[in-house]
Amino acid sequence: MKPKYSLVIPALNGLASLRLTLPAMLSNPRGDFEIVVSDNCSEDGSLDYLNSINDSRLMVVSPNRRMPHSEHLNFVYQHASGEWVNHIGDDDMVFSDRFERLDEITLQAEQSSCDIVIGKSIRY
Repeated sequence: MKPKYSLVIPALNGLASLRLTLPAMLSNPRGDFEIVVSDNCSEDGSLDYLNSINDSRLMVVSPNRRMPHSEHLNFVYQHASGEWVNHIGDDDMVFSDRFERLDEITLQAEQSSCDIVIGKSIRY
C-alpha cells in the first residue's frame, strides 16, 4: 500500500542528529508514512547506523558517488513513494506532532484541489 507521506532526508555526515531524529520519528505508531534517507557517501558511520535500523517504514538509499546537495536532493526524491512528500535536513529535529500538522495541511490542500503545498515558515 502506498504511504500517505514520504519524509525524505538527504544526509551527509549527519550521524549525530540522525541518531536522535530517526528513533523519535519511528516511535510514532502510524503506519501511513515512510522515511527515505539517502546517505551521500558519509564518512562518520551514518550508513552503518542506518542499515542497523529494522523498521519497514525506513528506506535507506545511497548514490554510488558523492553528489552536490541539489543533485542529492533530487536523487532522494526519486525514491519517495508517498502521496505527499516532505523533506528535512539531516541536522534537523522534528516536533512530535509533525504528522498531525501534515494531516491538517494536506486536508486543506485536498479540499482546495492543490497538488503542491509550500510553507512560508519553519518551526524549530
